[in-house]
Amino acid sequence: MINLYFVGERTTLNNFKIAGGVFKEDKFISILQSVINLVFSITLVNFIGLPGIYIGTVIQGLVSNIWRPIIVYRVMFHQSAKDYFKDFTKYFLTTAMTTGLILFLSRIVLTSVTVPNFILLVLLTFLVPNIIFFILFRKNDSFLFILNKGKTLWKGRISNAK
Repeated sequence: MINLYFVGERTTLNNFKIAGGVFKEDKFISILQSVINLVFSITLVNFIGLPGIYIGTVIQGLVSNIWRPIIVYRVMFHQSAKDYFKDFTKYFLTTAMTTGLILFLSRIVLTSVTVPNFILLVLLTFLVPNIIFFILFRKNDSFLFILNKGKTLWKGRISNAK
């Protein structure tokens, strides 16, 4: 799950990198990631088994999450990636805390596995993160942009239906 989150985080940045043709500057990152993955996975699998391989994969992915923003911001935007890392940290911590809260709630709700308990947990899993993200990021420029796009699409859909 953590690896999926980090892969999603770097997708937009990779799209910028590809569109801007920034290939020469980060040509050694993939080799470094491979070496880190092998070293950590082999070392950790001996101590903790299969989870060690997953941890090695997450660690090697962090190399890309750290170095690629620095390279892309320097080469394409001619500025520091400091703001990117601030946002990255803010979103990661919010997601981690929300995930922890959902795990805590699941232990309370699923004391016994029943259909009503499962439905309640599904509702909580849907509502709690969305409410938290809405409260924390409702004034964020990106959120307002998406909200306005959604309103425009909704109005267009209603007017087309008439």
